[in-house]
Amino acid sequence: MAGWHRAAAKIPGCWFPTEVLDTESFAFELLHKANAEDQKFPRKIGADAWFDNWPAPKYEITEESFRVHGEGVMTILDLDPNMLAPILHSHVDSS
Repeated sequence: MAGWHRAAAKIPGCWFPTEVLDTESFAFELLHKANAEDQKFPRKIGADAWFDNWPAPKYEITEESFRVHGEGVMTILDLDPNMLAPILHSHVDSS
Protein backbone atom coordinates (compact mmCIF):
# COMPACT_ATOMS: atom_id res chain seq x y z
CA MET A 1 0.00 0.00 0.00
CA ALA A 2 2.94 2.34 -0.39
CA GLY A 3 1.97 5.77 -1.62
CA TRP A 4 -1.51 5.98 -0.13
CA HIS A 5 -0.36 8.43 2.54
CA ARG A 6 2.20 11.16 2.97
CA ALA A 7 3.63 12.21 6.33
CA ALA A 8 5.34 15.47 7.18
CA ALA A 9 9.14 15.13 7.42
CA LYS A 10 9.19 15.50 11.22
CA ILE A 11 6.68 12.71 11.93
CA PRO A 12 8.38 9.70 13.58
CA GLY A 13 8.10 6.47 11.57
CA CYS A 14 6.25 4.70 14.38
CA TRP A 15 3.21 6.81 13.46
CA PHE A 16 2.57 4.99 10.19
CA PRO A 17 -1.19 4.73 9.47
CA THR A 18 -2.96 1.38 9.73
CA GLU A 19 -3.56 -0.53 6.49
CA VAL A 20 -7.28 -0.96 7.18
CA LEU A 21 -9.35 2.18 7.59
CA ASP A 22 -11.16 2.20 10.95
CA THR A 23 -14.95 2.24 10.69
CA GLU A 24 -15.06 4.99 13.35
CA SER A 25 -13.02 7.40 11.23
CA PHE A 26 -14.76 10.17 9.35
CA ALA A 27 -12.84 9.18 6.22
CA PHE A 28 -14.46 5.73 6.30
CA GLU A 29 -17.91 7.29 6.27
CA LEU A 30 -17.05 9.45 3.25
CA LEU A 31 -15.60 6.49 1.36
CA HIS A 32 -18.45 4.08 2.03
CA LYS A 33 -21.57 6.23 2.33
CA ALA A 34 -22.47 8.06 -0.85
CA ASN A 35 -24.79 10.47 0.97
CA ALA A 36 -22.29 11.37 3.74
CA GLU A 37 -21.47 15.07 3.81
CA ASP A 38 -17.93 16.42 3.84
CA GLN A 39 -16.78 17.64 7.21
CA LYS A 40 -17.15 21.37 7.72
CA PHE A 41 -14.54 21.42 10.49
CA PRO A 42 -11.85 19.17 12.07
CA ARG A 43 -13.06 16.63 14.64
CA LYS A 44 -11.38 14.79 17.51
CA ILE A 45 -10.88 11.02 17.29
CA GLY A 46 -8.77 8.49 19.18
CA ALA A 47 -5.33 8.06 17.61
CA ASP A 48 -5.84 4.29 17.64
CA ALA A 49 -8.41 4.75 14.86
CA TRP A 50 -5.50 5.68 12.59
CA PHE A 51 -2.39 4.14 14.16
CA ASP A 52 -1.71 0.58 15.28
CA ASN A 53 1.02 0.79 17.90
CA TRP A 54 1.08 0.49 21.69
CA PRO A 55 1.05 4.23 22.55
CA ALA A 56 -1.80 5.16 20.17
CA PRO A 57 -4.69 4.55 22.63
CA LYS A 58 -3.32 7.26 24.97
CA TYR A 59 -3.74 10.02 22.42
CA GLU A 60 -6.50 11.96 20.73
CA ILE A 61 -5.91 13.54 17.33
CA THR A 62 -7.84 15.87 15.05
CA GLU A 63 -9.12 14.47 11.75
CA GLU A 64 -10.48 16.48 8.82
CA SER A 65 -11.65 14.47 5.82
CA PHE A 66 -13.16 15.61 2.55
CA ARG A 67 -13.84 14.19 -0.89
CA VAL A 68 -11.56 15.00 -3.82
CA HIS A 69 -13.53 14.63 -7.03
CA GLY A 70 -12.25 11.69 -9.07
CA GLU A 71 -9.61 10.79 -6.47
CA GLY A 72 -11.35 9.57 -3.30
CA VAL A 73 -10.97 11.10 0.14
CA MET A 74 -8.24 13.31 1.55
CA THR A 75 -7.66 13.39 5.30
CA ILE A 76 -5.52 15.77 7.31
CA LEU A 77 -4.49 14.48 10.73
CA ASP A 78 -3.27 16.89 13.39
CA LEU A 79 -1.34 14.86 15.96
CA ASP A 80 -1.09 15.55 19.67
CA PRO A 81 2.29 17.31 20.16
CA ASN A 82 3.26 14.62 22.69
CA MET A 83 3.13 12.06 19.87
CA LEU A 84 6.13 13.72 18.27
CA ALA A 85 8.45 13.09 21.22
CA PRO A 86 10.85 10.16 20.81
CA ILE A 87 9.09 6.85 21.52
CA LEU A 88 10.67 3.67 22.78
CA HIS A 89 10.44 0.92 20.17
CA SER A 90 9.56 -1.67 22.77
CA HIS A 91 7.29 -1.41 25.76
CA VAL A 92 9.14 -2.32 28.95
CA ASP A 93 7.05 -3.94 31.68
CA SER A 94 8.12 -2.63 35.10
CA SER A 95 6.84 -5.68 37.01
